Amino acid sequence: MEVQVKMINGLNFETIIEEYNAQILAETLNNQEYSMVIIGDVIAQRYSVVRVIPKVENPEANVEITLNDNTVIKVYVENYNPLVVLQSINSAGGGMVAIGEVVLQASQIVRIMRIKQETVF
Repeated sequence: MEVQVKMINGLNFETIIEEYNAQILAETLNNQEYSMVIIGDVIAQRYSVVRVIPKVENPEANVEITLNDNTVIKVYVENYNPLVVLQSINSAGGGMVAIGEVVLQASQIVRIMRIKQETVF
């Protein structure tokens, strides 16, 4: 999967992660045993990563995430349950959290809400 990575210092890069798994990437970025991690073919300082998102937005997105820089990310979360997502964010303790196919610094999240599906008559 082709992903976009934003770093805390404003640097951004794109890379391809062959077997992308947001949950595993979040766990790797939260692992304090590492100072540097591999994201695709890039070696990056783990605590400088702000977010990792797929380059192409999922057309089935059912959740909208607003970040503190006013970035809005639309993502598909299977069986979206706000309580489960909230527990995941709170357990991250400000670290990285996986929500659907995105990995975000928990402290950057301002709001998460279900995208209302339009009813066609």
